[in-house]
Amino acid sequence: MVNKRLLLTRWTIRHAVILVVSLISCMFIYILYSLSSSHDELAIMRVRPDGYVHPFDLLPSSPDWRGVDPKFLTQYRTAYQRNSFTCLTSGEEVPANHINDEYCDCRDGTDEPSTSACSFLVKQKWFYCTAVVKRYGGRIPAAWVDDGICDCCDGSDERGGDDAVRRKCRRTTCLDH
Repeated sequence: MVNKRLLLTRWTIRHAVILVVSLISCMFIYILYSLSSSHDELAIMRVRPDGYVHPFDLLPSSPDWRGVDPKFLTQYRTAYQRNSFTCLTSGEEVPANHINDEYCDCRDGTDEPSTSACSFLVKQKWFYCTAVVKRYGGRIPAAWVDDGICDCCDGSDERGGDDAVRRKCRRTTCLDH
């Protein structure tokens, strides 16, 4: 009888310890999750008029000033403060998190200054390099953006996701392209 009681007590204590450790682990994981994700900054997922959901719609929205014509930079910055962007030519209002999302929300394409998504809308859409490209006066054709070739001297026309592109851009020197 004493052995059974002792065995039952050991079994109960062991399971109680496992339960407490599991609860503490779950709380710790939840706290880490809460600290690492800012729920206010998440972009609202939207379904495009054609029913397509772009992967960028699921990412946190953050300002991306690559390629913006310097004379319009203030308008893009204030769009994020107001959470609304006024298309530069057509005057349409679109949410600020639609800027540079690889989808043409503005009829004039001005919501995509850092992508080549709307290059078909205008005769010649320009991407403004961070470092000056002498031949084109600091800008390149928008169709050259994110094509795997560093056209801007600093590589600002290529997103940093591909290691090979980043290495290639670091080797690019500013000449008269």
